[in-house]
Amino acid sequence: MNVFEKLGCLQKVSRSIVLVVFCFFAGLSFSQPKELLKKLRYHQKEDTVKAKLYYEIARNSFGMDTRLYKAYTDSSFQLATKLKFSRQIALTHAAYGFYYTLTNEWGKTIHHLKKSDSIYKKMGGNDFLIIKNQAYYTNYYKFIGDYDKALENSLKILRYYEKHNLKEDQAKELGEVAILLSDLSRSAEAEKYFRKSVAMLRELKDTMQLSRMLLNLGAEISGKDQYAEAEAYIGEALEFQKKLNDQEHILSCKMNLASIYSETNRPHKALQLANECDAVYEMYSDTIRMVMLSMYKSVAYRSLKQYDKAIEGLKLRYPLIKGNPRHLGLESNVQREFYHVYKAMGNTDLALKYLEGSKALFEANQDAEIQRAISRAREEFETEKKQKENERLKQENLLKDLQINQRNYFIYGSVLLILLICVIAVIALRNNRLKSEKATVEMEQRLLQTQMNPHFIFNVLHAIHTSMLKHDTEESGKLLTSFARLVRSILQHSSINNISLSEELNWLKDYIRLQQLRFSDSFNFTIDIDEAISPDNLLLPPMLIQPFIENAIEHGFSDLDKPGELYISYRKNKNEVEIRIADNGHGFTSDDLNKIKEHESMAVQITEKRINLLNKRRKGAFKFEIVSTPNEGTNVLFSIPYLTLFD
Repeated sequence: MNVFEKLGCLQKVSRSIVLVVFCFFAGLSFSQPKELLKKLRYHQKEDTVKAKLYYEIARNSFGMDTRLYKAYTDSSFQLATKLKFSRQIALTHAAYGFYYTLTNEWGKTIHHLKKSDSIYKKMGGNDFLIIKNQAYYTNYYKFIGDYDKALENSLKILRYYEKHNLKEDQAKELGEVAILLSDLSRSAEAEKYFRKSVAMLRELKDTMQLSRMLLNLGAEISGKDQYAEAEAYIGEALEFQKKLNDQEHILSCKMNLASIYSETNRPHKALQLANECDAVYEMYSDTIRMVMLSMYKSVAYRSLKQYDKAIEGLKLRYPLIKGNPRHLGLESNVQREFYHVYKAMGNTDLALKYLEGSKALFEANQDAEIQRAISRAREEFETEKKQKENERLKQENLLKDLQINQRNYFIYGSVLLILLICVIAVIALRNNRLKSEKATVEMEQRLLQTQMNPHFIFNVLHAIHTSMLKHDTEESGKLLTSFARLVRSILQHSSINNISLSEELNWLKDYIRLQQLRFSDSFNFTIDIDEAISPDNLLLPPMLIQPFIENAIEHGFSDLDKPGELYISYRKNKNEVEIRIADNGHGFTSDDLNKIKEHESMAVQITEKRINLLNKRRKGAFKFEIVSTPNEGTNVLFSIPYLTLFD
């Protein structure tokens, strides 16, 4: 075995440089940063396009300036959150997860990745993006030293790519699996996966990723003394990298070749490449690679019998990692090289001293890994134990809750019914107290009175009570919930100028469903919304159309010899929204309009007065008309301004 018989950790370091870049850029297609910044400068609108531009600039900033990467990710996240752009929010959470892997803030990494996964799952149909996030989890498991878990996760990703025949992603993930197998000292399996990845990348003609995987494969088999084949692979990778002008990976290739040259008695070539790399790594203060290169040069100097230079180089770099518990394996290898140099010089005492030191460091590193593995196993056992205990307690509590619910549901329903009656009483008292207030408030309360028709309330409560007596507790609970939500909506909206269409639709659906309950489902309803309208964005006066919906149900469908059909639509027409309420009820002539029952007349009068009040603020922007044909039905048409929450 050569001087670096325990050099597996060094080879892992070299490969990990390739791996990190390899994983992050996998599948990405970058634009030039200047082009993206130019697009951003001329794109003034705060929309989804701008949120995507921020994100693309952030990705392009990776590897150049992590502060810019974080700043543009922040901008993308803030704008996407403002726009409620779910997919972009999920992407930026994943980007944050990657950023915090760079800063070793693994708690924040996991937090953001879980946020991203959660959003993708809610959106549905995003398995591919969830799988992409798993690569970051793999890095996390590697960081905490759980390479078995990292391998399990990476194999899961690979199986997904194989199942969906995603060749490019499959080729890259084969390389990730290979590196993890190498980290677990399963060299034969690692080589097998590396070769599969190389073969697939050749077929795909992916030059950039192929060059990196050739470097990985060469580094792997050089650790098994297959120097000729390793040199061929790394040399091929170097030629690709020169064409791509990828300086980082050019250095990685040269560094691996320097190691091979030093091991195959070509010291001058080894020293030439090692010195080229050392000058760059020293400029960037890359201590790990500086130490590794000092060892490569030491082997070359030993071949030339220039022992003083070998010792001088090792002593210069050794203090950079000496005593660092994170680099016990590397320090062990440095001391082993000291041993070989002093042994070649004939200094037995110093040689034995460094050999014993190397052995002690190696054993300490092994003990530390064992302790970490034990700690992880203990932690996983305790976590699993707690999860099982929590699940058991959860099941017991669920069973107890079900038993209590079965025994007390009727009592709860009665209490809720009393509370609802109290709410209604409070509403009546409130209406009486507010009669003397300003005209606008009076109109709002009169509108509230028409909406809270006591006859309607009595019939709904009677239907709920009947359901409870039948012991249909589930249906009763649903009805009570719908009715309580409707009462709360009416109270909340009675004094608000505008609400969103989505809020309007919520109370409207509750109201119509309760009316269906009253009339034994004798009619159906349809709500149609123009695709140009965003329900969360459109604002409109609350409950404006309710009196006419009630008219259609109460009188239009009364004694109708066919199923009633109620149609409600919202259409955008330039700067207006057209609302239509149509039914297939009895209808009436224009002469009959003044003969409508008292409640209906009050609804029309209140709506007219309310429209007049609204027009004082909006200069005639609100309009409505009633068109009816006997035996065919009635149409009520509203035209209101197109007002939005977000411009």
